Amino acid sequence: MRTAKYHIFKIMLSIFILSGTACIKKKVNNAPVKLLPLSPFTYTFTTPTAKKDGTTSSKNEYFFLNNNQETDRFLIAELHKKFKILDTGNYPNHSIYIYNKTETLNQNFKGNRDQLKGLHDDDLRVYIRYKMGKMDLFYLLKDGKVVYDGLHQIKIDPPFEFD
Repeated sequence: MRTAKYHIFKIMLSIFILSGTACIKKKVNNAPVKLLPLSPFTYTFTTPTAKKDGTTSSKNEYFFLNNNQETDRFLIAELHKKFKILDTGNYPNHSIYIYNKTETLNQNFKGNRDQLKGLHDDDLRVYIRYKMGKMDLFYLLKDGKVVYDGLHQIKIDPPFEFD
């Protein structure tokens, strides 16, 4: 005859095994975010306002997600950790564009900024912007529309078109 301690032990062991399996599954499904540079990777330019003010140039950086993440909140959390500590230098505007990997947008893409701007909006997944070194926009996009504000952690409803 089994004691109460034995049954409690079995219940505790079952809970431990089940929760351990869930944790492992979660880690597998939420693999670390891998960002890879997308040509032209960095684009530095001077705006007409900057020329008048004598301020420094602005900068854009381009990446693609090697493993198109399915869990949006996990993606936001991972990217926020990575980009929260980014040194953006003295740029008045520093934008980061992160695209889903596609047949066109991948490690073989050799295009320039003009071949990205406005042509692959449906593939744009994340847009981050810094103004004078401070993050002021962190958008998660789907099909060219902003669906989540990662900076303020709010769902955008209805979504609006990213421009």
